[in-house]
Amino acid sequence: MFLLPDGAFAGQIPITELQMPSGETGTIGQGDYVSSTGGLNTYLSYFIEVPTGSTTLVVELYDADIGSDTYDRLRTAGTNTSVTYTLRRPDGTQVATKTCNSVPYDCAIDNGAWTNFYTVGSPAIGHWELRVDMGAGDDLNGFAIRAHDGDTTAGGTEYNLYADSFIDIGTHTVGVNGVYTNIFPFITSGCDFSILDWDMDGDGSISLTSRTGAFTYPKPTISGGTVWDPADITPPLINGWTADDSAVDYGIWSSNMTVGATTAANYTTIYIANYDSANPPPTAQPQANTFRMYFPTDGGSAPVKPILSQILTSPIPTVITGKTTSVNIQVTISNPTPYNITFSPTNLVTINVPGPTCPAATNSACYVGNSAAVTQGTVISQPAGGATGNITWNPGTANILLAGTSASLTYAVNVAPTADGNRILVTGNPNAATDPPTSGTRATYVDETGNTTQARATYTYGPLCGLAVTSQSGATGQKRFIRWREVFQ
Repeated sequence: MFLLPDGAFAGQIPITELQMPSGETGTIGQGDYVSSTGGLNTYLSYFIEVPTGSTTLVVELYDADIGSDTYDRLRTAGTNTSVTYTLRRPDGTQVATKTCNSVPYDCAIDNGAWTNFYTVGSPAIGHWELRVDMGAGDDLNGFAIRAHDGDTTAGGTEYNLYADSFIDIGTHTVGVNGVYTNIFPFITSGCDFSILDWDMDGDGSISLTSRTGAFTYPKPTISGGTVWDPADITPPLINGWTADDSAVDYGIWSSNMTVGATTAANYTTIYIANYDSANPPPTAQPQANTFRMYFPTDGGSAPVKPILSQILTSPIPTVITGKTTSVNIQVTISNPTPYNITFSPTNLVTINVPGPTCPAATNSACYVGNSAAVTQGTVISQPAGGATGNITWNPGTANILLAGTSASLTYAVNVAPTADGNRILVTGNPNAATDPPTSGTRATYVDETGNTTQARATYTYGPLCGLAVTSQSGATGQKRFIRWREVFQ
């Protein structure tokens, strides 16, 4: 059982860490790949998660225009850039729009203040989209967003806010570095991924820290002028937060990004690509196969989101060449959020059992028939003994995994290595080059908003990185008890 954490909602972009897109007349050589001519030249998307039972939605903008103040960056003596903000319901219909022109100056949302953009009572549940579309001009627009129920005190409710799939960050005070520590990537699949940056100009830094804090990745290089870094996402890749006996450190990660100020107008475009992404440059907004990037609570805390994990259960047997050894795997779906998540006959946890049909195959894992057992919910299907296929599991009670709870499924496979030193996969393993899309453990569920009709509110978590054992010659004893297991107990 989980205790619901403080800071369970993430409803704002901090005013000290403003977004900084450029007008569309600015070229990509001036820093902005997404909003400027020569790049995608498209809007940026921010999404607000409005859960069941919400009574009011208030969307506010901070310094939304491009004016002569310390929050924007002007490339000429006077302002010359416009911006349009558009809010859309979860069904895609537009409910509010506002264009802020600088010439003539006609938008009274300036001078470093929060101003109400839109308020609605009894808002539709689901993911509301705020599009920020830079117009003609080449100035940089420093702005922030927050979303809440109208009460900005500790007793109010903030709504999760995330970017999909690009963020534009940068220094908004000349000569002072911009430090961005309140952007939280939602890492939910694969064994590796990459963080891609455009035109950071070599005087910044990027590092990511995993959800448990056990793994930190300081990006070894950053982009030079008008280039993406890395030029190819394979390699280098971020890996090492999973191991053969555990794939658990998924969920909300934290970041620390610094944009240097040796170049007066320096800033950068960033997105995070999952294991199945194409190489840069990006081709669409949102870019396919990228991770969401969440923003913090008013207090600076990270949001909480569901977690899918899998481990080899303890005690882990030593796999001996020439013998058949049974290995147990545990899959856990955890919901530390303050809201229920929902499964159904079509939205399930799917666990791929690898390898060809056994026992004819060797050096592969063979499913132990009828071995799937659960702490909650129902096993819908499982392969026959020795066969490959999928275990499907609905982990909900009446289809619901309650707020602050978790559920687990365990199953067994047999391995019979014929040589020493063989690494044998005992679960499915995602690999875009060789494996089918169904390979690897996944969970599909209706998220905390409860919207059953909006595509992005039905979330697919995974595929998780595969687990494996390595054969030994005549060895005895047991491997260490893996510390990861305690995270989910």
